[in-house]
Amino acid sequence: NAELVERAITNVLGNAIKYSPANTEIQLSISHLDQRVSLHIKDQGMGIDREEIPHIFKRFRRQRHSEIKGEKGAGLGLNFVKVVMEKHAGKIRVDSILGQGSTFTLEFPALEDNDSA
Repeated sequence: NAELVERAITNVLGNAIKYSPANTEIQLSISHLDQRVSLHIKDQGMGIDREEIPHIFKRFRRQRHSEIKGEKGAGLGLNFVKVVMEKHAGKIRVDSILGQGSTFTLEFPALEDNDSA
């Protein structure tokens, strides 16, 4: 479902923008390896505490730092992204260092090339 995939990507990109300070960069890159296509979204935001990473894809879960700062959100966005990725035989993962930013990777199965038939 292209619309759901678009919403999932928009959610992750929106988070990168929301949680990054002004005048920083968000990098997007795509890689293709072993029948998988990956979209990498890297920000220069506050990063995620290592202890919180296993929980960020759960429903209604928000980072403690976001709660303390009073930033708006219901804690549903990353759970939505995870569900969409799973429904499309994909995965989402995050690499993050507190104070240095995060990289979210959305990994999809590559489409078969029908031109070779």
